[in-house]
Amino acid sequence: MLKSPIGAFIRNVFFGLISIFGKNKTLSLFAILHSALAIGLGRLFAFAPDESGYLYTFNNLYGQSADPNPQYQSGWITAPKAFLWVAYLPSKLLTLLGIPDYAAIRFLSIALTLFSILILRKVCLKTANRSKNSDNWIFAAYLIPSVFVWTTVGLRESFIMAEIAA
Repeated sequence: MLKSPIGAFIRNVFFGLISIFGKNKTLSLFAILHSALAIGLGRLFAFAPDESGYLYTFNNLYGQSADPNPQYQSGWITAPKAFLWVAYLPSKLLTLLGIPDYAAIRFLSIALTLFSILILRKVCLKTANRSKNSDNWIFAAYLIPSVFVWTTVGLRESFIMAEIAA
């Protein structure tokens, strides 16, 4: 059993995620579909040719090359490196656990998308218009094919949607 503070944190995060997904089957299905597409695509960047630029930025951000400005190869051209270090830290941790780089940035994108959905659901529940179909509209908006692909692959759209939702 994990007795260290890090082990306790990992255990709490894991059980928290199980609790969230166990209560909402739609959210679970959504996460499974995104993950299946992210894994199924492998290193194929045909649906989002820009993704290779974001992958270049991610791989060279933490000092793997002599490029002083790795963000110039992607849509993060004006983003400060300090922001990108923090933003891509969960993906970096996943790569340290052995997950491929392209999958790590895709899983980060999926996590941010799920985060934005949870925030939008919370906002809908707190408004005066508590429609029972509000969840359906939120999921329908995220299931538009282009939005679904953009939030699955490692582009910055999931960051933008999370910011708008927050």
